[in-house]
Amino acid sequence: MEAVRIDWAYDEFYSLMLIEENGLDADGDGTPEQAALDTFAGHDVDWAAGFPGDFTVELDGVAVDLERPVRHRARFEDGRLVTSHVRPLAESLDVSTGTVTARAYDPTYFVAYDVPETPGISGRGDCSLVREEADREAAEEEYGEQLAEVDASSDPFEVVELPDIGVLFADSFVLTCTASS
Repeated sequence: MEAVRIDWAYDEFYSLMLIEENGLDADGDGTPEQAALDTFAGHDVDWAAGFPGDFTVELDGVAVDLERPVRHRARFEDGRLVTSHVRPLAESLDVSTGTVTARAYDPTYFVAYDVPETPGISGRGDCSLVREEADREAAEEEYGEQLAEVDASSDPFEVVELPDIGVLFADSFVLTCTASS
């Protein structure tokens, strides 16, 4: 495994906001011009240093380092802005040596991600990818319990830290491949 391609389809409201804020629809017809989208591509992933990009890859439970996004694309489809980027792995990964697990989630659960279809695999025919759905009911219960432990009498503007709460709501995508001979 050398890289992961990630497509983000923003909801209609946020798409409209991005189009307006970035001047992507110069003629005002409700459809952004492709040239403007090509210029915009990559701006939605121009993150501050250290931001993980809300996507994780693990090999047997150990985090795999991902590089910054490259190969950016943007398009407008069904009233939504869709962007795409590639996250190269810091080092190639022999996927036949263990179980690879990927998740798309915001650790703070400020943003809720939905992966409507199980992602595809390219480059090898001996691999399978299985979705393990998060137990949303258990996640909500855990989230509620952690919120209940927050001191409500403290400063209302104090930032509340809930350690990696978003992972509870994230589906896991488990990749297994046959060992090469």
